[in-house]
Order: sequence, then structure tokens, then C-alpha cells
Amino acid sequence: MSAQSLFSAVLWPLLWALIISTSLVWHLIAKGWAWDIHLFWATGPYALGALVGGAFGRSFATQLTSHKAAKARFCAFFAANALTTLAFAALFYFLPQRAYFAQWHADIFELQWVFQVLFTGFGAAYLFIASGLEPLLPWAVLLLALASLTFSRGRFPASH
Repeated sequence: MSAQSLFSAVLWPLLWALIISTSLVWHLIAKGWAWDIHLFWATGPYALGALVGGAFGRSFATQLTSHKAAKARFCAFFAANALTTLAFAALFYFLPQRAYFAQWHADIFELQWVFQVLFTGFGAAYLFIASGLEPLLPWAVLLLALASLTFSRGRFPASH
């Protein structure tokens, strides 16, 4: 891996996490949230999800479309980053809920425990979809489209 490729692989996830975090903070401030520690904690799952999702999404898009047309590269980068970011953000949204509800769950790996974890996960997924996607619209989607365009044209920071 070249130095530029490595730099790009590190830069994109950091930039994407900054974009997602900024979009969320703007949304929450507009909704009346105070600029305090609660804003930091609310941004955490999204920033971590974007950081990890951006790394995986960029890697998937690069591997899938190394010799494809620009349209395919655009679509692959957009879809891969959107899906991996949402999946990891939802996971990081679920983990604190799982930790909180674990005190009332059955012993680990029992059938009842499996159902409790699954239903906690379904509840967290519903909450994430119902309230967690709105802050990402429209700015994060527009900036992802712009990043996908740079990736499809082979320009820094999203490609290589």
C-alpha cells in the first residue's frame, strides 16, 4: 500500500466522521439542545459509526470497483458508505441499551437471554430508524454524494 493510499484510507473515515458529527450537531442545536456534554454523548454513536463505517465502506467500494465505470464507482461508494455507516451507528446505538438492560436479562446464552438480546436489538433498531436517521438528512446525504462523485472520478480523498 502506497503512502498516499494509506493516507487516503485514514483521511476518509476521519473526514466522514466529522461530516456526520457536524450534521448531527447542527440538527440537535436547531432542535434546541444546549451546547454541553449531552450533545457530545449523543454524537458518539454516530461519530464512531461513521469512522468505522467509512473505513469499511471505502474499502468495500475500492475492492468492488477497481476497474469499473464511473457510474458503478459512484453507486458502490455511496451505497457501501451509507450502509456500513448506518449499520455501525445502529450497532453503537444498541450497545449502551444492551448494557443497560442486561441487568434484567437472563443468564448468558440461555434461550430466554437470546430472545431478550434480540428484542432489545429490535427496539434499538426501531428507535434508531425512527429518530436517528433524521439528523443525517439532507446534509450528510448531499456530502456523501459529493464524496462519491470524487471517488468515481478517482480524486482524493475518497479514491486510491
